[in-house]
Amino acid sequence: MASSSGKRLAKARAEAGMNASDLARAAGVSSTAVWNWEKNGTMPREDKIALIAKAIGVSTEFLRTGLFSDGQAAHTSPGRGKTVADVIAGAQREISQITGVPIDRVKIRVEFESD
Repeated sequence: MASSSGKRLAKARAEAGMNASDLARAAGVSSTAVWNWEKNGTMPREDKIALIAKAIGVSTEFLRTGLFSDGQAAHTSPGRGKTVADVIAGAQREISQITGVPIDRVKIRVEFESD
């Protein structure tokens, strides 16, 4: 049975429009490793957590604890304010879903100009 961390990872991966093979490729691991993380609740090695977080558009803290960086639990997210990072991650997920390009291959560049 999947642990809460495994369920959290599986849900975030699915919301990012990725299957287990996509995530495995992005993290440089086997599909079996992703299956173990999601179904057995084993935690990825520390060197893989940042790769996974980037690929699925969440923070490393969210992967480890289920909390956002401001300490809010995941289920309270609708009430929190959006950050630029939230908007970019959402755009990456949407572009990935529309185009079929794996999310780890979607790059967004933002420039701010001063007056």
